[in-house]
Amino acid sequence: MLSRAKKAFTLIELIAVVVVLGILAALAVPTFAGVKTEAQKEIVTRSAEGIVNEAEALAAFDGSALNGDLINQAATDGLPNNANWNNVNNTLSIENAGKTASVVISDDGSIGEATVA
Repeated sequence: MLSRAKKAFTLIELIAVVVVLGILAALAVPTFAGVKTEAQKEIVTRSAEGIVNEAEALAAFDGSALNGDLINQAATDGLPNNANWNNVNNTLSIENAGKTASVVISDDGSIGEATVA
């Protein structure tokens, strides 16, 4: 009796592979979305730390204490195009990929919790 060699996958095997890939994709997408949000928070927080560091350097150079005016001065020097500084409420906002990450810097240099909207 002649046996035929199997040359292709069966429909059931292909459906099983598609189902497994769909499950893996469903698990991965929420994880990657959370990573993106955390990255945006990290960017705005690090930028705020840079502003505070520059304000502290200005204060040390002037021999004065860190204050809101020095933070405003540091925040308006050299911000990237996608960053906005609101000197009324000391808020740094950075827009990236359709979302805006924001953080508040108090007059004493402390940085609040970053948010993404």
